[in-house]
Amino acid sequence: MIRPTQLIGWVQERIDVQSAIAFVADNLRKPIPKHVNFLYTFGSIALFLFVLQAITGTLMLVYYKPTVKEAYGSVQ
Repeated sequence: MIRPTQLIGWVQERIDVQSAIAFVADNLRKPIPKHVNFLYTFGSIALFLFVLQAITGTLMLVYYKPTVKEAYGSVQ
């Protein structure tokens, strides 16, 4: 089984994670313009939920076993 530190190291070798984190942090500090209502934030929320679904789907693809005998044990 892959340890989380090994997975993080593997991702950092292939993707420039630090620049992505800096980009997100910089954009989170920007205020929402006063002339825009709360609907302005729905695009960011939709993107976050899509990324979350992609990550959890990938993890299920790797670890979930869709057989009757092993399904319950694979999600414990």
